Amino acid sequence: MTELELQEVEKVHDKIPKWFKNPEQINTRILLAYMNLVSKREVITVDLLKSECRGIGTFDINYPQMKNISRKNNAKVFHQEGDLVTLWKPVKSFIQREYEQIAKLGSSDFVGNLTNEASAADQECISLEDINTLWLSFNEYSNKLVKALGRTNNIVGEYAEYLTLNYYGGKFLKASAASSDIKSSNGKLIQVKARKVSGSSMSGIGLSIIRSWDFDFLVTIFFDASGRIKKVLEVPVEVAKEYGVENSHQHGWVITTNNKLLNDTRITDMTTQFRGYDK
Repeated sequence: MTELELQEVEKVHDKIPKWFKNPEQINTRILLAYMNLVSKREVITVDLLKSECRGIGTFDINYPQMKNISRKNNAKVFHQEGDLVTLWKPVKSFIQREYEQIAKLGSSDFVGNLTNEASAADQECISLEDINTLWLSFNEYSNKLVKALGRTNNIVGEYAEYLTLNYYGGKFLKASAASSDIKSSNGKLIQVKARKVSGSSMSGIGLSIIRSWDFDFLVTIFFDASGRIKKVLEVPVEVAKEYGVENSHQHGWVITTNNKLLNDTRITDMTTQFRGYDK
């Protein structure tokens, strides 16, 4: 074994007892879901394990960190070859012994309940280790998005501009431009605004400051909490001006959505068209 693998084995020996003492931790629940399938003599694939963990919303974040060796991983307990998942051979017997001790304590029900769809209380219970994992993953993927999209650290806005450019064609304008973000393939100037919306209502959503009306269309993209497109509106500049309220402190105008704006027939709903690019 390499020195890195030996260090990983030590990490597993340190963490597994702690995981089993904290049955509501995400890593524990995934591992116990796997052991539950083993007890049924199932041939375990990634899809089967994910199905068994259907109440665990962060499976796609935690599982990869349980099968790889890196500084940021949780602890390598799994080995994946193709679609098949097994316990990592150097720690297999250790994990089995620890699991057997849990089983002897009584709790087939305890183990089974962990792999069922989580109740609302279960879903809200996240350990410090899980939070740390989510934080590191969030930053890792945020940095990747910033690098991929370029220009600024405003990921929501940059992604909205990326979708808009893909739909209309053309080119990005300089990030410092106050009026327009994109010049479309037919020469139209487009300013893009974006917001993530957590609730169901589309009213009362304030867009970021508009510093100039030197554009042809305002494209507003609203994403739901999961990042999917909720609504896209194409607003002619003359219509946008009607809804803009001057903000002297920010030296520009702010548009806040309301029923009148959302139902204005001069505004084109582009949601269906844009969803074809949000995949």
